[in-house]
Amino acid sequence: MGGVSPSGGAESAADPHVSAEEVGPDADAVASSKWPGRIGLAIGALVAVVVVVTTVVVASPGPDATLEQTRANASLEVLQIVNREPHFEVEGSSLRAHESFEGWDVFSGANAYGSPCLVVISQDAEWSRIECTPAPAELIADTFPASQSDSRMIRFVLDGDTVDAWVYPHAEAGR
Repeated sequence: MGGVSPSGGAESAADPHVSAEEVGPDADAVASSKWPGRIGLAIGALVAVVVVVTTVVVASPGPDATLEQTRANASLEVLQIVNREPHFEVEGSSLRAHESFEGWDVFSGANAYGSPCLVVISQDAEWSRIECTPAPAELIADTFPASQSDSRMIRFVLDGDTVDAWVYPHAEAGR
């Protein structure tokens, strides 16, 4: 945006030595009128981000159940099942029972390396799942249906002193 100086030569609007009188009386109004629009746009964008984050956090489904620790220690049968899987090196004395869920007995403890472990055993003791993961990784044990009549998968997730249980229904063919 060039102009003509009082001396008749061409000047650039970017020239820092040009005064407001030389540019014209509307220069200040044009420059300052951009800021209210930008502030409004920034506030609007911030509100949109807050709404989206709040919706995601509030609308996110929680676990189907949260299983609290009970006062029960692991039984001899549980210790025998755990000892059948020696590569996990689960410390039997560390195992603590949690509430049962949907036909599964749940225990948490630690292995010889200090990593948290999750032990899930079907109540008929025909199926078990043992998982150990170094902290701070999320510890998950997935169970899969033992029969055709129950086609749901249950995911057990250790969360401190509790275990969250998430039920995933089987996807039917053709869906």
